[in-house]
Amino acid sequence: MQIGIVGGVERGWNTYERMAAACGHGVELHGGHIRGRGQETLESLVRRSDVLVVVTGINSHAAVQQARRLAQKHGLRVVLWKSFGTSRFGALLQALRGAAPGVGDDQCEQAQTAQRPLPSATLSFMSPG
Repeated sequence: MQIGIVGGVERGWNTYERMAAACGHGVELHGGHIRGRGQETLESLVRRSDVLVVVTGINSHAAVQQARRLAQKHGLRVVLWKSFGTSRFGALLQALRGAAPGVGDDQCEQAQTAQRPLPSATLSFMSPG
């Protein structure tokens, strides 16, 4: 499954990539900048993704709205989070693992436990439309 992330700290990119790969997923990051070619690259990311994470605390209101509109247009599930880090990403991977059990379960578990403990909060997706 391909996970798109809009906004967030770009310096942690390698960690997200490693965690996703251990669970059999791909991940792609968009900085949330929508000026210039930003809108084109955002739509391109949305088209390639199966799930879209939008970080609301760091993105402008316009970037959040644009990401949500594009996700709805392309029928993607959207997760909105005010802040985002490896713990939240681990929770997302755990939720996705529940949707498709068996895909790299052992390696996925090891990658998640190597990070900080996962939050116990449940994850809910916004349905497209």
